[in-house]
Amino acid sequence: MMYPYLFTFIITLILSSVLETRLKERSYYDIGDYILAALIILIPSILAGCRDYNVGTDIHFYALNVFKLTDEYMSWDDAIRSDAGTELDPIEIGYIILARIGHFLSDDPHILLFLTSLFINFFVFASLNRMRRYCSFFVGEFVFLFCCYNETLNLMRQSMAMVMIVYATTFLLTKEKSIIKFVVIFILAYFFHHSVGIGLIILIPIFVFKEELYHVVLTRKNWWKLVVLSICVIIISYSFFYIANYFIGLNSLWEDRYTHYITTDESGGIGIKGCFLYLFPYLILFLRRKRVRFTYIFLSIAIIDTVLYPLRIEFYYLYRISEYFFYFRILSLSMLSIKLSSTAVKKQDTILRRALYVIIILFWLFKYGAIDYERGGQHTIYKMYGDDETMPYSSKMLNIDR
Repeated sequence: MMYPYLFTFIITLILSSVLETRLKERSYYDIGDYILAALIILIPSILAGCRDYNVGTDIHFYALNVFKLTDEYMSWDDAIRSDAGTELDPIEIGYIILARIGHFLSDDPHILLFLTSLFINFFVFASLNRMRRYCSFFVGEFVFLFCCYNETLNLMRQSMAMVMIVYATTFLLTKEKSIIKFVVIFILAYFFHHSVGIGLIILIPIFVFKEELYHVVLTRKNWWKLVVLSICVIIISYSFFYIANYFIGLNSLWEDRYTHYITTDESGGIGIKGCFLYLFPYLILFLRRKRVRFTYIFLSIAIIDTVLYPLRIEFYYLYRISEYFFYFRILSLSMLSIKLSSTAVKKQDTILRRALYVIIILFWLFKYGAIDYERGGQHTIYKMYGDDETMPYSSKMLNIDR
């Protein structure tokens, strides 16, 4: 059922709204704020940690195996040198160490699911906290929960790496910039998923529109830069198959490991309606471009995600590439409004915000929503889209049946 998700989301968002309101009055945290922050991070993590092993594909694919193997190691050195996974699907050291830490707390594999989600939720919160001068806690958590949370139950290791990349990028955007911290966090992310190199593409719009890091800049020159960048991304996107084939062919191990990413017949698209719901928030970002910071940087990331969308339709597994840019909507769509110079502008901004909430909820319902009902004495689960592995939610620990 989908109601455990909705209940968790609502409670988390109420707490986020309360924390945001409290922090408007001051720039520092008091004990009450720390308690609220802890709850915002913990509540979604507990839901993820208590789920049954069939809620999310990666649990049986590697999580249970990693947890079992790390239990057999006698030392940290054994754990770090482990051969968890296979040659074609190796498990990174960071996740193995997390599993080893889990064994200190419990012998139940659910502890690894909890720690994984705790890790992800912490970095989402930390990213919004560093950007709270520009972003809304409430909107950021709203976007994460309805757009990304279910994905984190499937793509556990990659989600850990992706939220670290989002967090690392905040050290290039905020007033207290630190290239060293960006590099360190980026390197650490590599030890949770080796695909993090994709995240380096984020540096291109940041470098091209670097003047946006210091003040709001809306110029014709920057619009032309955006157009040129878009054309380059389109060319690369539609040449991706040939580029990928060339590089994969350079190494036999790469060929064995990555060929199926571009040869599968399975589609990763979600239809015209799903595509509209996926991309419409970026239109809202465009309409708000004059009232938010880092306009061109976030529009560039949105364009990259949009242009890469056809790849995920043609080759299912390539959605993992666009996910790195998709996760940046946690920041881009939660940007606080500036320059609300008149009542009409304020009203327009309010309408756009409400439209964003509606579209994102519809996106979640369309992609993940499921309704339980009985017909003719037979229990049925109607899924609004496809066969997502995280829906319906079930948990023997919480006494929640599918």
